[in-house]
Amino acid sequence: MPFRKKAPARPLSERLKREIDEVRAGRASSITLKGRLTKVPDEIRELEGLRSLVVDSGEIETLPSWLADLPHLEVIDISSHPMAALPDLPNVQWSVDAETIIRCDDTLNPAKICAICITPDTSSQAARRTFDLARSSMLSVSGLSIGNYVWNSESRQSIEARWPALDRIKSNIEKFLESQRDLFFLHIWGCPLGRVPEAIRTLQHLTDLALVHLWPETYPDWLFEVPALTKLSFRYSGLTDLPESIGRARNLKFLDLYGNPLTQIPASFLAAGVT
Repeated sequence: MPFRKKAPARPLSERLKREIDEVRAGRASSITLKGRLTKVPDEIRELEGLRSLVVDSGEIETLPSWLADLPHLEVIDISSHPMAALPDLPNVQWSVDAETIIRCDDTLNPAKICAICITPDTSSQAARRTFDLARSSMLSVSGLSIGNYVWNSESRQSIEARWPALDRIKSNIEKFLESQRDLFFLHIWGCPLGRVPEAIRTLQHLTDLALVHLWPETYPDWLFEVPALTKLSFRYSGLTDLPESIGRARNLKFLDLYGNPLTQIPASFLAAGVT
């Protein structure tokens, strides 16, 4: 068999070089890997001050075991796409795609998962495993993202067709949220649930909520009474007006209404000083 030369590593982008320099100098503690990188660069290995690593390159499918040697690494975010394998990193918290939970079941400790992303590509099997872990109290996350970007012109029917696990999500989302009392961000984007999950009202620590392209029949008044809520997004929700009850959102600081044909905004809301 002829000898095949190993493909050279892709050069680092100027942005990544700057991030590495910032961590090396102690001015930052996070690195984001983007673009067409096929592996975690060896330059990361020397960054003892690194605390957070975001892997946002779809061509990186495995992570090196030497990440365990970084003394202060606390969180790795691999939620942008499923991973084929994970090293054993006992001191790291993981933000993961749901598909990674079943692919890496032998090395991924559910107790170390801090956030989960469920997308239209998530299989029914992966969704079931995620909900089963929560039901058995093996999972306690601070963040949940369900969905993906959709074109505003897409119909509900066409979007539903892209969600093989939609029925499982609809039937399990309430129990899942009830079991995750420490959840502080919940993003549901382009997943046609058809309703606002009732269990959201039990989330006493929820600060960041996005409900986009949900197609609910109504937005319940209790939604604006979630006590810790500071950020709320209703992008592309077809709203022509806001209910007066939005004035009850006493801690709300930011409201995203982009893409809604609003005709009026309640005076009680305008007086609250929300941006």
